[in-house]
Amino acid sequence: MQFYFVEYPETVSVISIGSADCKDAVSVEPCCGTHVYNTADIKDFVLIPSKSHGSGVKVLSAVTGDLASVVQENGNALCRKVSDIKQKIDATFEKPNVPLDIYLDLLKQVKSLIKECQTKYDAPLRDLKESEAILNDLKLKLGDFINASSRTDMNLDDSGMLSQGHKIDPQVLKDLKVKKVPLTNDTFKYEYCEKGVKPISAKVVAVVRDGQLVDCVERGLNCQLVLDKTNFYAEGDDQAGDEGKITCDDYTVKINKVYEVNGYIFHDGYVEEGSAVADKVVDLAVNEEHRLACSQNHTALHLLSRAMKNTLPYFFPLSANAGPKDLSLNFSSKGSISDDQLRIIEMNVQESIQAKLDVAQSQMPIESLKEVPPCKAALIKEFEHHVPVVKIGRSDDSNALKSVEPCCGTHVKSTGDVGLFIIITQKNAKNKERLIRAVTGKQALVVEKDGQNYDKELSELEQHVSACLEKPQRDVLELWDCLREVKEAKVHHETELPLLLFREHQAKLTELTKQLTKATDDFVQNGFREVKSEIEDVLKKFSDEKFIVHHLSSIGDGKKIINYAIEKSAEKPAIYFAKDGHKSIICSCSVPKSLVSSSFSALLWINPVASVLEGQARTLFKDQELFYSVISKRIDKIDEAKAIAMKFVDLYLSNK
Repeated sequence: MQFYFVEYPETVSVISIGSADCKDAVSVEPCCGTHVYNTADIKDFVLIPSKSHGSGVKVLSAVTGDLASVVQENGNALCRKVSDIKQKIDATFEKPNVPLDIYLDLLKQVKSLIKECQTKYDAPLRDLKESEAILNDLKLKLGDFINASSRTDMNLDDSGMLSQGHKIDPQVLKDLKVKKVPLTNDTFKYEYCEKGVKPISAKVVAVVRDGQLVDCVERGLNCQLVLDKTNFYAEGDDQAGDEGKITCDDYTVKINKVYEVNGYIFHDGYVEEGSAVADKVVDLAVNEEHRLACSQNHTALHLLSRAMKNTLPYFFPLSANAGPKDLSLNFSSKGSISDDQLRIIEMNVQESIQAKLDVAQSQMPIESLKEVPPCKAALIKEFEHHVPVVKIGRSDDSNALKSVEPCCGTHVKSTGDVGLFIIITQKNAKNKERLIRAVTGKQALVVEKDGQNYDKELSELEQHVSACLEKPQRDVLELWDCLREVKEAKVHHETELPLLLFREHQAKLTELTKQLTKATDDFVQNGFREVKSEIEDVLKKFSDEKFIVHHLSSIGDGKKIINYAIEKSAEKPAIYFAKDGHKSIICSCSVPKSLVSSSFSALLWINPVASVLEGQARTLFKDQELFYSVISKRIDKIDEAKAIAMKFVDLYLSNK
């Protein structure tokens, strides 16, 4: 293309890009700058990252000519580096018994490359985005592997909590006693400052690795540290253990779990930096976000137990778990729990939270406890006369007491600190048990937001469907589209949602499904009868042809119609198009097994068709060489797709 300058005496100069006769102009813009004479003189064009200009202004940057070649080579170099590290990581995963520090080094390299992608401005934008996506996948894979490798195997009880069967070799406990190592003082776990758990320093009295006391554990290896004192909460009494870091000048150990065995607190994790040794004074830093989430869920667990006891005719707690992401309660009850009962339970808990009741830990004589659920029996056995309890109520009003439970877990100071409370699951568990799950704090805010989006989307769909059903003159194809959308909405949601909101919409969708199914029943049956008649004519029409490419005129349940056509056309390559409502087209193809080769199959045949239709592909009958299908909304592309399908199969069969 060439550039032609046109002068407008009374207006402005413009630059026109197009053919010599100016009939097919690609661009016409006011401009008085300098330009090349032909677009071919630009040589190359490459988009590059733009630096932020603030104020919400978006800037698109690019380079051309020789500079574009340099930028392209920079992109190639980056892609080679990403490819090399990916191959190295893949090869490492295939090798057995690779030291953990190798994975730590690889993770460090991946993070460095991610930072390079985010700060590099002299490489193609596409290469940077693709490389960053690959690196983020590698980062996630390495992170999961490192965390999993750093954890020792543990037994889970029915509630999902770690049982007391931690894999600490009995010989380790004997060695600790022989060396007269004192039991761990963990009273500091309840001490707080303004920022959270009060930091403390402690002495490492023992280092455990592979079931024995050791002098040193190298970087990247898993170990357990025993300290003379700790502010970490050891898993127990329905609550997950703390996470955090133990550090000194010589090493850092990332703690993934904490548990108590025979009075010793084991801090389980892996050596992140340096080499872990005993007889060192270390600083203990508890992960505050993790501790707060567990404390919020534990306090809410007490409120939930009380609300369920007050609401249900019969409630028997069996086990519970307060973790960082959610809380769960296993229980038994008589009969099913209605949505109204769940609504009352959720409302009661939320009212207690809004009341900002005091949460206090104290000691109480065992004989003073009015009731001790069996799930608390292990806790009671640890104490002879007085047992720790958690009281929720008003310190100045005994009548406002909401809950008193034996408990040595961690809690928030006020129920108001729990934040939002949302039930997300209530279902039957094994052995006639029931399970209820809920979220609080930050996680509840996420669930609430997801619920609002879900509610808006489903409400709009329900209103649209209801309006279609109420029309004096119903459009059957429109109703068929509605039925498909309602069915998809019933089975598809990717996030945790407020249970009662979800059930409310499920009930509405179920009722709409019934109405739509009834309204479209004749439509479906008529469509199936039509295709039976139509397919006979189609088979006669293509009887002398080597293949079938046909757009079915029968209208009804598109999937049933096209599946019937495919079943009746198994003797030769066949591809059919069928309308499925107003908005969708289904394209399915089949290839006889005798014709399947490396250059021809159902998948290979439908690929160019799917590209034209911009469709979502799915296999049929589990064999993608013989059968394949595409669902698309590009009804306007059917003729083009048919032409592509005919050209592809004709070319293959003519060369055979």
